[in-house]
Amino acid sequence: MDAVRLVPYDPQYRADFNRLNRAWVEAHFVVEPSDEAELGDPEAHFVATGGQVLFLVSDDNKVVGTAALARHGDTWELAKMTVDAEHRGNGYGDRLVTEAVAYAKNAGASHIELVSNTKLDAAIRLYRRHGFVEVPLQPGESYSRANIRMRRDL
Repeated sequence: MDAVRLVPYDPQYRADFNRLNRAWVEAHFVVEPSDEAELGDPEAHFVATGGQVLFLVSDDNKVVGTAALARHGDTWELAKMTVDAEHRGNGYGDRLVTEAVAYAKNAGASHIELVSNTKLDAAIRLYRRHGFVEVPLQPGESYSRANIRMRRDL
């Protein structure tokens, strides 16, 4: 694994958040209006509401992965997590999940949830490895692509 450091939200990486997540969504699904809003202003959608956006940044200052945490009271949501296609297979997804869970727990979360799609086998396996279990979807989930909700108690 290459050397990377974890960096909390920094406006200098805003375009990287948009670029990496847009590429991931477009590769598997369609960018939805809620994606556009979050990708366009991650600070307002995650940080300003008490959450966080985490970045994995290489020694040459390249963002290789990112994950957002949305705070909803004592429930936190892991969202917009992706690793640059050129850097997959290096354990960065594991690191992002580990760091996101630790961040939420340290901030007082009682549990962390996420929505995903079961066609994303590798992602679902990653979440299960980190202790997430399937729970019922909530009525009116905000993404049409979501067909699974997962949760981990902290």
